[in-house]
Amino acid sequence: MATSKINKMISMVNLNGFEIAGLPLEVIIYNLPVGMVIVEKSSGRVIFANKKAVDLYGANPFGLQGPGPFKFLKLNGEVYPDRELSASRASINGETVRNQDLIIEQPNSKKVIIIDTAIPIKKAEGEIVGALVYLRILLSANKWKKN
Repeated sequence: MATSKINKMISMVNLNGFEIAGLPLEVIIYNLPVGMVIVEKSSGRVIFANKKAVDLYGANPFGLQGPGPFKFLKLNGEVYPDRELSASRASINGETVRNQDLIIEQPNSKKVIIIDTAIPIKKAEGEIVGALVYLRILLSANKWKKN
């Protein structure tokens, strides 16, 4: 299904009070086995991070604008410029970014290799207001160095 159709479907659904088996949607999303982060376009701040995202980041990124205590690195070790990160590309340029390889260096210096995907979040009239990013772990950097 085309991304624009998915965005329209998401924007038309009111999820207030939505439950599955008595669990509110917020609880389900918070406990997903993949990381999920929502970035607000106007401020560039992280306005939501679920439990798995906090695990992958090594700390809660909620409220951060920019990298904060985290380093985002390319697989060759170079620092990712902010404008090349999937959240920036989705929220600023309206791009759908699929399977971007990335190393997150956590505040404790532990490195985790992930794949992330980002889609722009749009109002019904098409205005981009943010980005939804989901993150999946590939492996710890220690395992990667051994291979």
